[in-house]
Amino acid sequence: YGRPCDQSTLMTTSGASMGIDLVLRAHFQPGDYVVCEGPTFFNAYSMLQNAGLKLLEVPICEDGMDLDALEKVCADKDGKVKLVYTIPIHHNPTGITMSNAKRQRLVQLAKKYDFKVIADETYQLLNFGPSGVDPLFYHDN
Repeated sequence: YGRPCDQSTLMTTSGASMGIDLVLRAHFQPGDYVVCEGPTFFNAYSMLQNAGLKLLEVPICEDGMDLDALEKVCADKDGKVKLVYTIPIHHNPTGITMSNAKRQRLVQLAKKYDFKVIADETYQLLNFGPSGVDPLFYHDN
């Protein structure tokens, strides 16, 4: 990605779905609220529901998740949103890429409302040229 990456932050899995499943099992409890873009990757719905999570959707805009709608959901649920699942690059099924400005704001919202983010960036390197956006990881400290 053109930036340093500490190898202690990496974990090998047999694919993104396995990684997501491991995160869901380790960090969330049945009944926790999760927010994702609507629509989103069909298998994500299954994984989130199979984990017993309560799924809420927010719209997706031309530059990524509708973060105003996300903030409203977080405020309305009064701290009960524990997870946001997003596909910030080459979103499946829309193909939309979240802007760097929205990525930064998403990280700020995660800190403000104390939720975790799963950024399913399976397609991060699937470009014909530079994507113009940094992986979500680099927007956090």
